[in-house]
Amino acid sequence: MPRYTNKLNPMDQSGGTQDPANQNQSAQGGQTTASQDVQNMNLTDAPADGSTPSSGVIPKQTTVTGTNFKVPGRVIVPNKNDFHNAQYDSGFDPSFKGKNTLSRTGAATYTYYGPQLIDEYGHLAGPGYDAGGADINSEFHQASKSDQQMLLNSALKMGFYFGQKPSGAALSGTGTSNTDDNAIQMFFDYSTRAGRTWRAVSGMLNQGLIAPATGVGGGGPRVSVVSKEEAAKGLYDAFYTILKRPPTPEEIKQSALNIQNMERSRGQGGSMDAPSLKTAAQLEAQKTSPNEATAVSVGSAVTRLFALLAGG
Repeated sequence: MPRYTNKLNPMDQSGGTQDPANQNQSAQGGQTTASQDVQNMNLTDAPADGSTPSSGVIPKQTTVTGTNFKVPGRVIVPNKNDFHNAQYDSGFDPSFKGKNTLSRTGAATYTYYGPQLIDEYGHLAGPGYDAGGADINSEFHQASKSDQQMLLNSALKMGFYFGQKPSGAALSGTGTSNTDDNAIQMFFDYSTRAGRTWRAVSGMLNQGLIAPATGVGGGGPRVSVVSKEEAAKGLYDAFYTILKRPPTPEEIKQSALNIQNMERSRGQGGSMDAPSLKTAAQLEAQKTSPNEATAVSVGSAVTRLFALLAGG
């Protein structure tokens, strides 16, 4: 399950759950930083140049890496391993280089803002799931039968099967269809963007902390959504129009999923029609990079102004 290297071994809980409030008290009433916590625990700080520790990490391209998506803060009660593992954040996502990703918010609680996922036990569990589907093998095919069922049921409850059902092969644990792989990957993408492992998200779903998709599991309306291929074509046009550049593969994948989810939500709700593909694609382009969209818009306005002044 963990996605650290074997050298790092983040799931070793031998240190036990520590109460940082009892370990680190400063002149400011115990408000210490993660770096101070690390020093007080006699751990090795990350190199000053921002490079990753010698034991190595496994960087991977996720639905969050390389985008302007803001990783949500997650409240945890960290133990010794969590403070140590937080030093690897910049190795998983270079945008976190030099940043303190653990902020003390209570006597024993911290808010974690880094790129790693939080597991069902409330601890750091390595980087997000690979956006290209590389984690399906280790997370599903190598999982126990009960975990396989939990993963499939969770993807189904979240609506990622879009009115279909898990295949017989997936239910028996002997294989997966393209539909299964797409649903599992969308659930992984959702988990990555939520900053939690899929097991943690499944637990929250079962506890009612995350609302399941409406109409899932029988009786609900079946909604037809645009295909990924059609969405990709619309997104290419929209990105060139709004941002004057082509979308990246990650932007295509996430934006197409957003469009499909919006169409599905509107269709099941029955309150209003979903916007056209052209409009939805342009909205996605604007949301992906608002600064770029503004710069392009201003540039176009200036160009038109000079053309008018020149009598064009």
